Parts: sequence; C-alpha cells; structure tokens
Amino acid sequence: MRNNVDLEPCFLLHSRKYTDSKNIVSLLTQNFGLVSAVFRVQKRKSVTQSLPPFTPFKISWFGKQTLKTVSDWEVESVMMNLHQNALFCGLYVNELIVRLVKEGEELVELFSAYSLAISQLSYDSLALHQLEAILRVFELNLLREIGLEISMTLDIKEQPIIDSDAVFYQYINEQGFQRIENTSLDPIYRRQAFSGSQIANIARQNWTNDSLQAAKRLTRLVFAPLLGDKPIKARELFSS
Repeated sequence: MRNNVDLEPCFLLHSRKYTDSKNIVSLLTQNFGLVSAVFRVQKRKSVTQSLPPFTPFKISWFGKQTLKTVSDWEVESVMMNLHQNALFCGLYVNELIVRLVKEGEELVELFSAYSLAISQLSYDSLALHQLEAILRVFELNLLREIGLEISMTLDIKEQPIIDSDAVFYQYINEQGFQRIENTSLDPIYRRQAFSGSQIANIARQNWTNDSLQAAKRLTRLVFAPLLGDKPIKARELFSS
C-alpha cells in the first residue's frame, strides 16, 4: 500500500478511542479496501469534529506501517441519515465488513455495493421486507468480493439447478448446492435444504417472503464458519 494517499473516497466503518485526542478508525476506501488509521479528534469552539458515519468523504493519510495516520479529510456530501431499523442494518453491514474483509485488499466492487446499500437504507419509511432485501443483496455481493460467491445455476456436480418447488438441494460449505432426494429423512436438512425455486429466486433477486427467508438462511450458513463463536453485535439490536 502506498505510503502517502491524497483525498481517497471512503466511508467510516468503526471508530474507537486510542488516546484522549486520537481515535483508531476503520475505513472502507474505494481503491485500497479496508484501511486502519489514527485520526486526531479536533475541538474547535467547544465542538468536537470527528469523521461522520454513513457519509461519503475523502481522506488523506501517510505511513509505512499497517496503521496509517490521517492528515486531512473533507466531506463529499451531506450525511446519510439512517434511523431506527435502517440504522441497525447499517451497523450490521459495517460490522460484517470489519470482521470478514482483510485489510489492504483492493475491493472496488465492494465499495460500490456498500455505497448503494447505505444510500438505499437512507430512504424514508422503508418496510421490513425492503430492509431485508437490501441486506441480502449486500451480503451476496460481499461473499462474491471475498471469493466465496455461491453458484446459483450449477450444483456441485456441475448439473443445472432445477427451478422447481419439488426439487431440493443441500448447501455444502465452500462447495455449493448438492441435490437431495428427500428432506424429511434427516433433521440436518431443515436448515440446509433449499428448493430449486428458492435458489432461482435468490439468483434473480425476486424477493418474496419465502426467498428472503431462504437467502437469510443461506448467507448465515456461509458466514457461520467465518465469524466463529463471536456473534454479530448488531444482531442484538435488530434481527436481520
């Protein structure tokens, strides 16, 4: 990663106190992926100035080590206001990135996917199913970016996945979908079984209550071994 970077587009994902006057911030940048940096909190006229969350801004930093030092920053547009459940969704998305993305990976498409998700979450009066759809789309984009894209067209034997309510598949971690003949034979299939039509609807982003619930089960199956025993804190605030 370059030692000095000027006015890089980014979003703030997380901030924690480092000293009385400094925070350590996690930033999702357009061209450098996830970046950690030391940010000096400025106080002017009794007002504390810090990096705004859910807001596009540009930042400059320097440093040869993994932990950079912020030298300058400027807001690109007004802060995107996320309220209530939309705010919890935004916190959930931020935590997923911090937990699952390795620092320094150049993930340009992830930056675009995040920008879109936060913009959509800022809309007024979003219904629960709309929030769910935004999260599911982002989760699938995130999986693709970190190299865990799920094939929705071919099973693990490279056979076409059949778009049918009568055909079922089991998700095999890090492999994909495996066709199964009878989901009632073993309790293990209760969480890991998906109909061909559910998979097809997820692929088409045809979001019904059924496909949203199926997509939630699927992404959590994929995320579980990556997140380990430490739960996502945002889930304590919002059941996403």
